[in-house]
Amino acid sequence: MSSPPHIAIIGGGITGLCLAIGLQARSVPFTVYERARGAYEVGAGIGLSPNAEHSMKRLSPAVHAAYERVANPNGEDYFQWVDGLTREVMFRLFVGEGCFRGCRRSDFLDELMGCLPDGAVRFGRALRDVVAREEDGGGVRLVFEDGTEEVADAVIGCDGIRSRVRELVFGPEKAATYSKKYSFRALIPMPEAQASLPEKMTSTRYMYNGPGAHVITYPVANNTMLNTLAVVSDPEPWAAPEGARNPHVGSAARDEARAAFEGWHPDIQAVVDLLPREMDKWAIFDMLEHPVPRYHGEGAAGGRICLAGDAAHASGPHLGAGAGFGIEDALLLAELLQAVQDGVAGGGDEGVSVGARLAAAFEVYSDMRYGRTQWLVKHTRDAVDLFQWWDRDLSRDPDGFGKEITWRFHEIWYYDIDKMVQDARQKLKAR
Repeated sequence: MSSPPHIAIIGGGITGLCLAIGLQARSVPFTVYERARGAYEVGAGIGLSPNAEHSMKRLSPAVHAAYERVANPNGEDYFQWVDGLTREVMFRLFVGEGCFRGCRRSDFLDELMGCLPDGAVRFGRALRDVVAREEDGGGVRLVFEDGTEEVADAVIGCDGIRSRVRELVFGPEKAATYSKKYSFRALIPMPEAQASLPEKMTSTRYMYNGPGAHVITYPVANNTMLNTLAVVSDPEPWAAPEGARNPHVGSAARDEARAAFEGWHPDIQAVVDLLPREMDKWAIFDMLEHPVPRYHGEGAAGGRICLAGDAAHASGPHLGAGAGFGIEDALLLAELLQAVQDGVAGGGDEGVSVGARLAAAFEVYSDMRYGRTQWLVKHTRDAVDLFQWWDRDLSRDPDGFGKEITWRFHEIWYYDIDKMVQDARQKLKAR
């Protein structure tokens, strides 16, 4: 191949930056375009499970090293579910020694940014359109809201749940919808949490389950913060705040959260009491009701476009796997794009165009990722019903609950990442 393809990554979140570092490690040229104008503002906590860590290591040692610098050790090597009315531990699941650690999303993003050279990420670039180019061997032209334009050989949409790339490829009807759940989330200073809660509640990962709601807590930021996420069921349609920058975020008072946990054990109510007096309320949207049929486009421009992470398969946070699945996506794309650069696609035939090689790589990527990622969207919905006691007999039965939860988490954690990559490269070579 005369020159390597240049990849435009739309979105500088976890998926986009991990992909960028993976491409950098494989000498595949790229540029990241991020709509935000500067530093990351979202400070919520995230957890990354064994499948995500393995994918990070394969992407680039730099990615995993970035995570290691911000990952917070758990007090125990178990994920524990607790009855929210009695505060009795109902099930403990071994996660592996030193696994499923939490961190602040913003801290991880800052570390990932530090792995990239100056100019690799261009802020303040909100995508308007992607148009096929006829000149200079084809490719695509990216048009941004500020009137600027860029060219690339391919576009990967890592632009999140409200993806513009997804809208351009599949239309506005393939938008995420409200899952009838919303959340309150906060990073509580650890001294405040320790002053109000039993010691064990602040040192490791817990989920407190109950009727129509649940709460998850775990330490982050070198044990200086207690990440807290309270999720509440809501049968009413989501009313997007008028003029809001993010239509999925509204405002709420702590009393609203208190009302959702009325009658719960006092220690869990004490967690809710630590939430800010005035705070954001985050609607939980996902792609269950209107999934895209595939993760790549078609046609002159579409064949050079694909989706990754939440742009492709946004799910709720309830299985703690969304970010990890985005990292899996990034790994596979990095491996396939390296194969394209190395001339593997098209059976090694030098006569196959760059566009055809890229389209083949994106088709293989979609085929390999679609089933697993769509499974997550559905089973995340099923899991939250277990956590929130929609089948009270099953949800409060330790054996039944444990069986239902264990197989789902094991499906996520122990996926054969290496086989995924090997199979995908073989499929691409056969195209």
